[in-house]
Amino acid sequence: MPIFSKNFYAFFGLEPKLRLDLESLQKRFYELSRNWHPDRFTRKSAEEQSEALQATAILNDGYRTLRDPVKRAEYLLTEEGFPIGELEKLFAKYDVAETRSETAKQALQEIRGVLNRRRYIENLMRDVDRALNASKA
Repeated sequence: MPIFSKNFYAFFGLEPKLRLDLESLQKRFYELSRNWHPDRFTRKSAEEQSEALQATAILNDGYRTLRDPVKRAEYLLTEEGFPIGELEKLFAKYDVAETRSETAKQALQEIRGVLNRRRYIENLMRDVDRALNASKA
């Protein structure tokens, strides 16, 4: 059974970069989808069918992640050893606090702040990405 790289960049055969040509990414996605689609493996062994399912799962997760600039940045940071764990810490802070306490309210305010910043950055990156892709067209 082949061991597929769980690194999305490697699976797609791409350099780990923050800026990607989305058209090329989509073409590669379709190419890999045709190669690994489970319907092509219905008459193959159970092992080969399992391989196709594994490849398809990595392919779909990778495509969803790499086509979105914010998810791509978060993924690359994590892959390079810079995990973005700030929300997990805030979730834990809220979970250990007594319900409706000042500590719980403070944790929720911090979570809201992080989510608002992320949403702002996500919108900004999407706008920049659209502008860059529009200038290429």
